[in-house]
Amino acid sequence: MIADAVTQIARSRSRQSALVEATQALVRLDSQTPPSDTGAIARLAMEMPEAIPGLSVSLLESEPPVVNLVARHLGGQDGPRLVLSGHLDTYPISGGTWTHPPLGGVVAEGKLWGRGSADVKGGCVALMECLMVFADLRPFPGEIVLALAGDEERMGELGTQWLIDHVLAVRGDDVIVADVGGPDTVRLGEKGILWLDLVAEGRQAHGDHVHAGENAAAVTPGISSM
Repeated sequence: MIADAVTQIARSRSRQSALVEATQALVRLDSQTPPSDTGAIARLAMEMPEAIPGLSVSLLESEPPVVNLVARHLGGQDGPRLVLSGHLDTYPISGGTWTHPPLGGVVAEGKLWGRGSADVKGGCVALMECLMVFADLRPFPGEIVLALAGDEERMGELGTQWLIDHVLAVRGDDVIVADVGGPDTVRLGEKGILWLDLVAEGRQAHGDHVHAGENAAAVTPGISSM
């Protein structure tokens, strides 16, 4: 099994150009949130792993225009369910100085440029390639579920959260999230929610543009910044 996996990894590396081209195709489709219109990109993403034998692919609209993709790959043996999680929407294209067109999917200087190339359309393509690898390793224990959601940049209520609430197959034993870390970084993390009643003054900003906001902990009397 290990030898087979090594062979498949080598095959994936040989497919680098095809994976780059697939990422370019996703980047060139506008899927900004708002409005999180992921219909077109979900349909394109659906075509990429469709050729895998035995793969079941579904497009699920939580609320217009948010469309989510779920693909199930059964290993043929009893075992755990692994969920591969990514999102098809992107942070808005706004302001800043773009050295390359934000929806161009340009490859230059050894990098792929464009909104969503890292966060997280490149990751979505990597997850789909993972499905291809396991298709050639079948049979394997358990199943793999690919969940590509919309609405992530707006807290995911109509994306990942909706899938968890409405699609049993998305509730797995383990999950790999293809979100941004670094080219050589794998992060282990678990997050939860703590509800508080807190009154503070500041100016909200997205994590990509913290300079545009004011930290409420820093500007509100009586609250110290950690």
